[in-house]
Amino acid sequence: MSMSPAASRVLHRLSATESVTARVIAADLMLARSTVAKALTVLESAGHAVRVRAGHTTGPDTWRRTNTPPPVSTGTAPAVPDTGSRQRLGRGELRAMVAACFAEHPGRAYTPGDIARILDRSAGAVANAIQRLVAQELLTPAGIRPRRYRANPDA
Repeated sequence: MSMSPAASRVLHRLSATESVTARVIAADLMLARSTVAKALTVLESAGHAVRVRAGHTTGPDTWRRTNTPPPVSTGTAPAVPDTGSRQRLGRGELRAMVAACFAEHPGRAYTPGDIARILDRSAGAVANAIQRLVAQELLTPAGIRPRRYRANPDA
């Protein structure tokens, strides 16, 4: 398993103490809590860290390192947990997929939900992509209720 630099730092920090909260790790390493949370999730799925659940009335969960040897960091991106058949898209990929859907049928109007079902993606993410395409004048509004869009014939 390749490990991100942030995950390597978090793993090293876990080695320094018996048990520690994600908030303390973030403060000690001067990383965002979301970055630490993602790193801890990757480490947990790889078997290098264990979450000790505290319960909502006794305080935050703590984390500790397991006894497995640490992997060698290659400086590549962390392994993304398998979310099923869908893969996480890169920057701008969803927007390109949405634009391709509209380009296939330039005269047809679609709602964000229509495109979301076609692409098997979040309707909110598709709506955001559509708004960007409207701002770039690649799509034009075609209806108000429900909001519909079509490919801009002048683009």
